[in-house]
Amino acid sequence: MFRRWVHVREEDEPETRTYRPYDYPIPPGRGRDGIAFRLDGTVTRYDSGPTDAPVGVTGRWSLRDDDVLQLNFPDRSLATRYRLVAVEPERLRLAPLTR
Repeated sequence: MFRRWVHVREEDEPETRTYRPYDYPIPPGRGRDGIAFRLDGTVTRYDSGPTDAPVGVTGRWSLRDDDVLQLNFPDRSLATRYRLVAVEPERLRLAPLTR
């Protein structure tokens, strides 16, 4: 889990988002968002910038209830919760949770 991941929308399922490692061979796509988790509890959220290049915002992550990831950022509107569905070497699956 502790690496940079890229959202691969083509592999999403109705309830889950699919991420692949940053260096995974995925088809080109405009505006791919991503996320990077670090062991020290920091997380960086990557969104498309004005030139489609990723722009990162760093915050903190925590694990709650064994499978709920809480992501907090200085801009509180970016706070997000996910249910951790699967962590595999080549795939991360997250289910967005409502607040």
